[in-house]
Amino acid sequence: MAANSVTSSTGVVSGGDVTFLVPGSKESVFLYIDYTIGNGTSIAVTMGSINPSIHASNEYLHAPFATGTVAAITLTFNTSSQKRRFEIPLARNENQFKVHVAFTGGDTQVAVVDIYGN
Repeated sequence: MAANSVTSSTGVVSGGDVTFLVPGSKESVFLYIDYTIGNGTSIAVTMGSINPSIHASNEYLHAPFATGTVAAITLTFNTSSQKRRFEIPLARNENQFKVHVAFTGGDTQVAVVDIYGN
């Protein structure tokens, strides 16, 4: 039986999570996602950062403040194949960036997730 998979050439993958070390003080990183739907329905992607000057291991999910409701930013992909790039702002001391991928349906979906600093 096949299994949905997440891969990365610039981060460390554990299940549906990818952890990236951010070198130096970056103002932002570029997140690249190459998604192939296979026989599935969609994926949802959430992102977070760790700032050791606040706490050594707490992850803070990225959230928009455009509304009164604070919820994690979720990117949803639901077509046969998509390649997307997102610029993600980071605070000065954030040294880890995490991406969480949740698959819906199927067992042949593939998500390639990478970041590059700015």
